[in-house]
This record gives sequence, structure tokens and C-alpha cells, in this order.
Amino acid sequence: MPVGNIAAITALRRRDRAQAGAARRVQQDKELQHAKRWTAVFRSYDTNHTGRLEQGQVRELLKAVNEGKDPSDDELAFILKFSDGNSNETIDRSEIEHAVATWRTYLAHKEKMEKVVAEFDKSGTGKLEFEELRAYLTNLNEGTEVTTDEAQWVMDKADALGDGACCLPELLMATSAWYTCVEEKEEKAKETKSSACTLL
Repeated sequence: MPVGNIAAITALRRRDRAQAGAARRVQQDKELQHAKRWTAVFRSYDTNHTGRLEQGQVRELLKAVNEGKDPSDDELAFILKFSDGNSNETIDRSEIEHAVATWRTYLAHKEKMEKVVAEFDKSGTGKLEFEELRAYLTNLNEGTEVTTDEAQWVMDKADALGDGACCLPELLMATSAWYTCVEEKEEKAKETKSSACTLL
């Protein structure tokens, strides 16, 4: 290979390495800025400087995200329970981003969940008790009866507050759990069908 070609190839490789290094630095800078923003948000709500957001502070954070509207006690309890990875009943710096993302997702679906509760809450508790949840799941299942075991599995996955019923934020979890259950059943059915075809 001519010397000129080797020099050109070497120069291209150096350029590619330099560009890759520059791209990595840009990405690292973005990640650092992202972390700094979340740290600033965290510090602004950690008014007693404990390194944790307690219930009142989390309530203020959720209120700010929700355009000044206070979260209900169930909503606050759900966010704390669902986002508190180390189970200390507070939100640490490492948990704040997940807590806010969970809250935003819930808010995006809240109106729909309120309609579900209005339709299926026959007991008038503002939550779906076990049989009410089962009726809701049957509705999601296009009228095909949901077994007690399936409904119990969904309740176990969704009942973060442990009160044996699904409040509004838990209903979002129940819906997600149900679709997971359906997908798993469909996958098992495909595997069984595929196994039967292989045997034939």
C-alpha cells in the first residue's frame, strides 16, 4: 500500500477517534447538566437540609408539578410508596426524578382513571374494591370473565398502599399489570402452539 494511503487512513482514524471523544464529552456534559438541574430542584424542596424530602416537602413538589393543585393523601402516599426505593418513607436525591416522572404519568391518565372509578365504584368508597376491580378488568378484557386468581394477581401488583382496594393512582398500576398479564398469557399460548406444531 502506498505511503500516502497509509497516512490518509491514519489521519481518518485519528479524526474518527477525536470525533468520538468529542461526542462522549458532549454527552457527559449533558448528563452533568441534567444531574445539576435535578440537584437544584431537590435542594429547593429540601428546606430543612436533611438530604431527604419528607411528606410535606414531597407534597409541595407534586403541587408545583401539578400547576398549584395539591395531591390527595392517597396520591401522595402512592408516590412515596412507589418512588421510595430504599423504604425510608422519604424521597432521596436519587429518587426525585423517578417520583416526578411517575407523578406526571399519573396526571396524564388521571381523568381517564376518574371515569373508571365513577363507572365501577359501586360501593362509593372512591376506590375499586376487589369485585369492582374484577368487573373493570373484565371490561378491559372485552367482556370475557376475569378469574379470581387473575384479579388477585393484579390487586397484589397494584395495591401499593396495602388497603385491599385500588385508589386512583393504583388503578393506573392495575391497568398496566392487567396488560402485562394478558401479554404473558398470549406469549404462553404462542409457545404452546409452536411446541404443538413442532411435534406434528
